[in-house]
Amino acid sequence: SIYVYSHSRPAVAVGDRIAALSGTADEFYGFTELSFPSWKVDGTAEVPSPVLIDATSVDDDNALEQYESALVEVDDVVLCPLGDGFYSYGQWAVLVDPAAACGGTAGLINVVSAFAAAGFDPEAHVGETLASVRGNLRFHSAADPSWIIYVRSEDDIAAAAE
Repeated sequence: SIYVYSHSRPAVAVGDRIAALSGTADEFYGFTELSFPSWKVDGTAEVPSPVLIDATSVDDDNALEQYESALVEVDDVVLCPLGDGFYSYGQWAVLVDPAAACGGTAGLINVVSAFAAAGFDPEAHVGETLASVRGNLRFHSAADPSWIIYVRSEDDIAAAAE
């Protein structure tokens, strides 16, 4: 997977098959992206199933690096108390490894949902277990934890069944 930064909303849709893609490879705060792209769409394709990030992989940068920009999912995660990252950047953390704690950085992954899932209010769900969170995986060296899931829509966040 690769993140393509087009500086504006591209004329492609989910499921479009990209037959040709070119651009300039850049690192943005440790996140690899292809900028100033050009592409050719040729038909449609199945959207791949998400890669599961679990307690054994959440703190393994080498394991997660191979899924940078890919569609990923975390299951049965606790939404941690909101910190400065939420109020500054819209990032909220979920506890992936139940052996870790919300107060640290181990066992956690950040989530950004403000624009894609504006109807989901993380403040209303602090302390709750979410059945799943799905989205594209990014790395940002200035964030802590550094790995961030960017949800694509409200469908990417599933509350636990009651």
